Amino acid sequence: MTDGTKAETKLLKDIQVGKASSSPFLFKGKARGKLFFFANDGVTGTELWTTKGTKRTTKLLKDINVGSGDSTNNGLVIFKNKAIFAAEEEDHGMELWISNGTTAGTTLLKDILVGANSADVDNLVVVGERVFFTAYSATNGEELWQTDGTSDGTTLVKDIVPGLASSSINNLVAVGNTLFFTADDGANGEELWKSDGTESGTLIIDNIDGTSSHSSPQNLVALSNDQVVFSANDGVHGRELWIATSALGSATLLKDITPGSSGSDPQSLYAISARGLVVLSAYTATEGQELWISNGTPEGTSLLADISPGALSSYPADFFAKGRKLYFAAESESNGIEAFAIKLP
Repeated sequence: MTDGTKAETKLLKDIQVGKASSSPFLFKGKARGKLFFFANDGVTGTELWTTKGTKRTTKLLKDINVGSGDSTNNGLVIFKNKAIFAAEEEDHGMELWISNGTTAGTTLLKDILVGANSADVDNLVVVGERVFFTAYSATNGEELWQTDGTSDGTTLVKDIVPGLASSSINNLVAVGNTLFFTADDGANGEELWKSDGTESGTLIIDNIDGTSSHSSPQNLVALSNDQVVFSANDGVHGRELWIATSALGSATLLKDITPGSSGSDPQSLYAISARGLVVLSAYTATEGQELWISNGTPEGTSLLADISPGALSSYPADFFAKGRKLYFAAESESNGIEAFAIKLP
């Protein structure tokens, strides 16, 4: 743990004692004063742990998949002061669980695919007063689900592809009180969708390439409470930067960064919503894959820094903004991959 200084950067707890690693990951919190995370102590497998920031309070919460087997790797969110997560154990498979931060209060929320088979719960995201996720059921295949934190309130949102076929839902992101995501309804290909948690309010926003092929939107990030920025391929411009609102038919090419059909391949999109900005890496033949910035307008979408001058690429990624500074990893010919910082406009 650290307070940002070298002197106060120290080991909190050696969870798997010795040289072996406990591989802690997916730190989420706080709920009831506790930070939730997953770790492997070498005895119970990868399980859910909590900490209040001291060695004494860093503890295994529950051995869900009893023994040395792992119980989870499919995500966790904090919702209404509780943790909602996917976990797997012998009797129910991978299903939806909930925890109030105590061992007794860590329980199966709903067995969606009843029995030992898995619903493969995944892609959890909090949107307003609900948590959306994907899950497989024996009736509907893998589709979009939601929960309000209760068993009765854990329901299918919409069977986008009726029957057992899957709609291949992915790229879930909260944009205000609306969920944006990608799905393939079998007619339009993989395109941009939205949901307000109701069946009637779960709709395709746009068929970007205008055919049954896929524009395959990726890297969705919220620019504002009703704007999402992403990359997509319309079959004409290659993979470029796009923007949309919740209005049907609103998807628009934000900027053709690399003119023509080859595309600039925008990657690692990171929203700085408080400043109305998105940073990303994008490719041009002149600058290579470098650092770009956008305020959601074509004229406000531009190269921010050519870190490896000329056609060489620095591949900026792992962005984090604090105040007016943007921190990230990038590659230079002289130093290799290192940490960088740049002042935001």
